[in-house]
Amino acid sequence: MNRIGEAFEELFTRENWKYRQKDDRSFFFSFRGNNHRFDFWAIINEKGNVLAVYVILPFTATRDKRSLVAEFLHRANYDMMIGNFEIDYNDGEIRFKTSVDFMEYPVEPEVINRMIDTSLAMADIYTPGLGVLIYADFTPEQAIDKVEKQTPESRSTLIQ
Repeated sequence: MNRIGEAFEELFTRENWKYRQKDDRSFFFSFRGNNHRFDFWAIINEKGNVLAVYVILPFTATRDKRSLVAEFLHRANYDMMIGNFEIDYNDGEIRFKTSVDFMEYPVEPEVINRMIDTSLAMADIYTPGLGVLIYADFTPEQAIDKVEKQTPESRSTLIQ
């Protein structure tokens, strides 16, 4: 196993968190936020120097809502310094991604923990806005306003 995988395992063992592995480069796990339970996928690139953490949001965008969801995600991503939201236009999957290129730098479990914490926090903060956009016919602007006006300190605190 490479050094990122070792740091990942060290963190999860230390915290007594559960995960599944597909291979030496793919880890699957779940966490519960304040609003939802989220599935995570952490993947290490073939060279073993980049780690990407994906949070899969608990619902998908139907074909007729994908453009609205994309606008919402663009609005959410604007000025976001760590991570970003993505949508798969083929199946409507929505996820949040953080990544780090460790190159020759040491891999600390705390960095991986911060990636997971940030990803969970951002997904948890914005999921209610996506919910009202998809299920309550809010506009993307209304949905973003609803989320960001309720938690303005969270967005600025979490992305610094």
